[in-house]
Amino acid sequence: MSNTEKVTPVITWLDDKTSTPQSVTNHPSFGMVTVGRVHTNGIKLHASDLSHQEVIELRFYEGETQDVGGVVRHRQKRDTPLLSVQFSPAQWASMISSFGMSDGVPCTLLSKREGKLTHLPEIAQYETTRQRFDRQIKEAATAEMEKLMESVKMLAALSAKGKANKGELAAALNKLQGVVANMPSNLAYTTELIQESVNNIVSSGRAEIEAVSMGVATRLGIGEISRLATLDDKSKGANDAD
Repeated sequence: MSNTEKVTPVITWLDDKTSTPQSVTNHPSFGMVTVGRVHTNGIKLHASDLSHQEVIELRFYEGETQDVGGVVRHRQKRDTPLLSVQFSPAQWASMISSFGMSDGVPCTLLSKREGKLTHLPEIAQYETTRQRFDRQIKEAATAEMEKLMESVKMLAALSAKGKANKGELAAALNKLQGVVANMPSNLAYTTELIQESVNNIVSSGRAEIEAVSMGVATRLGIGEISRLATLDDKSKGANDAD
């Protein structure tokens, strides 16, 4: 896909009559995939002579990203999958353990959406992690300031009125005090969401490193790794002897 065009994802802001910013981000290449274990009464699968009581099912969907007040959720755009495939447990294990080293693993097509094959554009960079964090902090601060200004305007209106009763003043003051009291905890919640995102990024990075390490181990072979380790031990022993 290196020669295809790059298209910036489209962010649609939703107006739900609340102070919480909400948006949905779409791109032709956004997708979701689910994997599940399905129990059956016994079915036949491609390239298998057995009757399977239990199968592994993969479903591919069009995807979109929802952002509600800084809480990001990646979700399916439609309930109907683009493609559903099933594997026997052995086929699934074979696919996981031998990726990139064979012509493929047999699977059974369960459902597919018919139509012309379309090469979709790559996803252009539209918001860095830092930019997303900055936006979330700004949105949270703006939302709190709007609540504060609303309370201040209420007090200003009562002051301009000149003859506000004690009940009105007490209600306006209580609202202002509530906004001020809740502001630290609301901003802290945004910080917690950002910290959670950072932790997810770190976890994803570790998973990527583990996957690369496993790939290297598979390509070299355990025997080759043992040989290299032995040579390293001999080299250290020689250095210690010197």
